[in-house]
Amino acid sequence: MSAVKKLMVSGSSPVRELAGSVVKCYDSGDHNIELRAIGASSVNQMYKALATARSIFAQKGLDLTVKPGYDEAEIDGQKKTVMIAKVVVQ
Repeated sequence: MSAVKKLMVSGSSPVRELAGSVVKCYDSGDHNIELRAIGASSVNQMYKALATARSIFAQKGLDLTVKPGYDEAEIDGQKKTVMIAKVVVQ
């Protein structure tokens, strides 16, 4: 299994650029892609970008689905929940 390509998402991440990054990662051979977000605005940007990437893949005859999950990270001494979206393209 190849290494996981982790894309970190912030609340100010541009949706189109993030969607393009997902597509470019996949097209370059990285088929094990995860998007990670902490906080409501970051999760919002992550899922909007995934919806945009799905439409790009659809134009290529492919279907993007997401396997959601979560993890915990310690930031400044506090535990934070990290939302994870594992990208699956078929």
